[in-house]
Amino acid sequence: MAYAPTASDGIFGGDVAIPPPAPDTDRPAAALVSRGIEFGRKLSPSSWEIVVREATSFDLACPDFVAMRIGNAVFHNGDHVRLDRGSYKVFAENVLPKEMSIVRIEPNPFNATTNIVVAIPEKGTANIEIFDIVGKRIAARTIEMTAGTHAILWDGRDASGGDMPSGIYFVRMRLGEASSCAKAMLMR
Repeated sequence: MAYAPTASDGIFGGDVAIPPPAPDTDRPAAALVSRGIEFGRKLSPSSWEIVVREATSFDLACPDFVAMRIGNAVFHNGDHVRLDRGSYKVFAENVLPKEMSIVRIEPNPFNATTNIVVAIPEKGTANIEIFDIVGKRIAARTIEMTAGTHAILWDGRDASGGDMPSGIYFVRMRLGEASSCAKAMLMR
């Protein structure tokens, strides 16, 4: 079982997403049966109902900034979940990050654009810099951010708007005294 990073993306079972429901219906948008669990999407964009047809267990895969409340229990990424037969309400809850970091760059490698997903433990001014393989700074942004997880779009261009060539680039985020780096590969 995996949770999609944005509520509008739905919940995933394998490679199949349950889309958000149509606004004029009170039925689940879709149902998916995987390993004896039926997933159903309700009107709330952050909650689901699952029906477990036979006792099952699985390792939860979700971003570190998300907690999954299944019934009365809360689970995090990597937790082993055991469910008995029955119906469970499932809610996704954001978890404030403990430290500032670049969570991931997606897609990576990328062609035209990529999202730099960052985690910020408290409100602050983040400096995002992009460097080429020889260490030359090619782009920079300063962004006021609230606590939480954010996606910053990079369009593969330098500070003057020119397209950068294919290659490896380094992304550095600084917030106060903290710093985090990640590698991105641009493929034109």
